[in-house]
Amino acid sequence: MRLSKWAAVAAVALVATAGCSVHPGAAAVVDGRTITQEYTQDASEDLGLDAGRTLSLLIAAPYYVEMAENSGVGVSADDARTAVHDGLLGEGTDPDVQLGDGAIEIVRLVLADQAVSPLPDGAQIRADTDARISGLDMDINPRYGEMDPASGLIGQVPRPWIVVVPEA
Repeated sequence: MRLSKWAAVAAVALVATAGCSVHPGAAAVVDGRTITQEYTQDASEDLGLDAGRTLSLLIAAPYYVEMAENSGVGVSADDARTAVHDGLLGEGTDPDVQLGDGAIEIVRLVLADQAVSPLPDGAQIRADTDARISGLDMDINPRYGEMDPASGLIGQVPRPWIVVVPEA
């Protein structure tokens, strides 16, 4: 009797975890491109961002980099490393920090956005890119939340079965 109880618990656990992601180890799969949980976590830690926001930026980064390249104001990984080294990302940036590839990808997104924004048609170019990103086929691991179509950011979804008890 005891063995069948454990078998039932194991079966429930297997079903519960199998539904978490169709792509094991993936934070998201976007138009066939896999963004791993490890890549997302490393970038999140490097930049001090929450995992949902980091994943949102990693999803958008290649499209923003391409947007800048197509607009004649491309930004390379070396440009991003130089920006970090020179402290162009804001006060308090450690110029000697060694960022991983995911963090560099996000810095490229920021620099690409900054490069396109002042262009005469920059706002339209950015709007077109955002619309393109919104239309992508995305499979986001529920662990990170859901994409908010209005903001383009991934956030946690309210879970009505979890009740927060106020402190006494």
